[in-house]
Amino acid sequence: MTILIAGASGFVGSALLQELRTRPAPDGRPRPVRALVRREFDAVRLRDQGTEAVTGDLATGRGLEAAMRGVRTLVYLVHTLDATGDVVANDLEAVQNALLAARAAG
Repeated sequence: MTILIAGASGFVGSALLQELRTRPAPDGRPRPVRALVRREFDAVRLRDQGTEAVTGDLATGRGLEAAMRGVRTLVYLVHTLDATGDVVANDLEAVQNALLAARAAG
């Protein structure tokens, strides 16, 4: 089953993605990894590197259920960078959206 990295274009997410892409699973096969990013240009860049990449918005929930389909493990590496609002409330809403999408995707 697929590992989904939310925040795959960030500092930690990109390092984890690289590690998972280069290190095979215990059975010797490549690990099925999907990158969830917010911006299409990040998805295009990752696809050009051979990574399955999808766009979604954790703040609104857009695209999350589709991104979660077939996923067994979610690695959540996202936090709000916008300091104009309630950062804790924004982060909590994003986590809730991710969990709701995971539940809906099965």
